[in-house]
Amino acid sequence: MIRCLLLAWALAAWGQTGPPVRILRGELIVWQVRGLAGEMALRSIDGHVVNCRILPDTYLTRQTMRITPVGVKIGDTVEVVADFSDGAEHCTAVTVYVRPPEPKPRLARGTGRALPFPAWQPRNLMDNLIPRGRLTYAGIVIRMDKHRLIVRTRKDGEKSFALREDTIFSEAGREVEPAALAVHRTVYLRASQTFDGDLEVYQVVWGDILQPSR
Repeated sequence: MIRCLLLAWALAAWGQTGPPVRILRGELIVWQVRGLAGEMALRSIDGHVVNCRILPDTYLTRQTMRITPVGVKIGDTVEVVADFSDGAEHCTAVTVYVRPPEPKPRLARGTGRALPFPAWQPRNLMDNLIPRGRLTYAGIVIRMDKHRLIVRTRKDGEKSFALREDTIFSEAGREVEPAALAVHRTVYLRASQTFDGDLEVYQVVWGDILQPSR
């Protein structure tokens, strides 16, 4: 956790001074690492190839767990915190995050079409380095638009939650479109607080979940 916080601080500081540090994302096409050091290359979405050095202190991680170079393979989708101090064409990898496979779009039940919201976009690097969404709330829906959900809770009164691009809406144990959520419905929320102090919701659940018959 201390390393993650230091990384977040460093990225913010670098962003203010115009540094040679960037976050790269793409497909790993070269992974030549013997022991703890070597070379890697990734191809970005726009087709640009970037080469980076891997050093013994390069931090390798997959789903918040630190891994060894053996756990990385060609074809993985990776996000790299890259230091370009030595030149524009080559970099040193500070952190390599191996992303899980991209999720397939979920279909709305009974329609056969993909849910229009949330948009199926991956979370960013910092969401994976610092797991979030550990707060839970229960209350009654007051109103909702495409950006925010307002809920009246028994303990804290009205609470406003920002809707994420990957917020999941579940009714009776199945995923549905946001339009299925009615005003005055009792809901349960899994949420978190952003670095700016705002509340954002990861999952909205309501309805009865039937027990399987014996």
